[in-house]
Amino acid sequence: MEMAVSMTDMVKRIKAGELPATRHLESPVLVEIANLLFTQSKVKGVVVVLNKIEDDETESYMITKLAEQGIKPIGTIHRDPSIAVSWLKGTSLDAVKTRKDTEKIIEGLEITENMYPV
Repeated sequence: MEMAVSMTDMVKRIKAGELPATRHLESPVLVEIANLLFTQSKVKGVVVVLNKIEDDETESYMITKLAEQGIKPIGTIHRDPSIAVSWLKGTSLDAVKTRKDTEKIIEGLEITENMYPV
């Protein structure tokens, strides 16, 4: 959750034209590179997907906590051992819930793509 909040905040700062934290960098060249990368970033937004969620209670809790920060996940991938097996074997996902989770995330990405045109 903290990563979603931090990344959302960072994108807001990029859009506002703020420079990154560079006090920890010893080389002026590295500071210059960091500032350049930050100001020329083409990041348009943050998309959050909940991953390896054990149960509905955990999912609901995380959605609620993220909503308190103004963040709405586009989907959830529930913990399912068949995902790792499918990945290792190079086979398609057989789990119906996992397939539905994935389809919902794809729909969310398509909607998000329209929110942040190139």
